[in-house]
Amino acid sequence: MLQVSNLSKRYGDNLLFEQVNFVINRGERVGLVGPNGCGKTTLFRLLIGQAKSDSGSVHLKIPASQVGYLPQALEYDQDATARDILGGSRERDESSWANRLQELASALAKADRDQQVALENAYADALERLNEASSCLPEYQMDRVLAGLGLNDIQLDTPVRILSGGQKTRLSLARLLLKNPSLLLLDEPTNHLDISALEWLEGYLSRYTGAMLIVSHDRTFLDHTITRILEMNDGTHKVTSYAGTYSDYAQTKAREREKTWQTDK
Repeated sequence: MLQVSNLSKRYGDNLLFEQVNFVINRGERVGLVGPNGCGKTTLFRLLIGQAKSDSGSVHLKIPASQVGYLPQALEYDQDATARDILGGSRERDESSWANRLQELASALAKADRDQQVALENAYADALERLNEASSCLPEYQMDRVLAGLGLNDIQLDTPVRILSGGQKTRLSLARLLLKNPSLLLLDEPTNHLDISALEWLEGYLSRYTGAMLIVSHDRTFLDHTITRILEMNDGTHKVTSYAGTYSDYAQTKAREREKTWQTDK
């Protein structure tokens, strides 16, 4: 699903990582760990094409539209509502475009030859708008996810500009979960979540059938959600894969340190 080959990135004299190689297969649950400043967020931005590597390649075997990315820094149109962000249903829009299609169909049936091209273009545009409105999510699905993330007190018509930073983060997470992408890239998704919302998210991700790559400092959350660790080492500037949960990874690292200590004695 995702293949990273010989990826390297530096900013000036600061080398973040070099010759990074890993593969994430369909359905895999992977945690990305490493100290602050080692390049985890930069790696995410390279994976989705928001930044360019110095060398190497990223190959996605799915459409880019099937990748869901939750960044730490969120930007929204301040005039948007919660409904807009979530892609909610707009029944009035759907009805309006359906009526418009009927009007254009009637006009086409009576049109002269010189009017047909313009009417056909208008009909195609109205059909596309109707399909967009029809594909919007029903409100009950949005309400379920919002409630799980502790946003059930927010009305769908609430302007984003009045929400707190934590509420905006949860709203962005809700948008991704409702989109149900094939690959989730989550950069610190547990920020601003209370215990109940965190438990709900763990349960939701446990039923998620796609692949995911998660950056998190919450070790318990990683233990409950992932089955493999990718470690970014700021000393070697490499990425190493470890099978198992975060606890398995921590035990393996402890054994490696003990072995190194015994060797250096």
